[in-house]
Amino acid sequence: MQFKLFKNKSNRIITIIVILITTSVLFFLHENYIMNEANSICLHKKILGFDCPLCGLTRSVYMFIHLDFKQAIEFNFVIIPLFVLLLIEIISFILKNKYLDVAKKYMFYLIISAFIIIYIFRIYIHFFK
Repeated sequence: MQFKLFKNKSNRIITIIVILITTSVLFFLHENYIMNEANSICLHKKILGFDCPLCGLTRSVYMFIHLDFKQAIEFNFVIIPLFVLLLIEIISFILKNKYLDVAKKYMFYLIISAFIIIYIFRIYIHFFK
């Protein structure tokens, strides 16, 4: 499964550059700013009062970039399949293998499933505990 955005080689290069720039900016932000819950802009959390499936992902990426893998997984465990998907995307950009496209498709399904599981778990924690 390849998105139309990634069919063009220049679009793929731009996407990789944007990912690298975003990661670089995130790397140099001060930890107190990233870890402060008051800086959250999550509308889901503000309206419903509990975390959405994406809550904690920025902090998770921040900790992953700083090689604190345990803390990264604690914030949001979807960081692992996202990182694997990023590696597959980079390798497929270089090798152009059809099996890598299949792997990307299954990683995408795994990530969506993980977000659904996280959401169900967070709903359960909020309403039943």
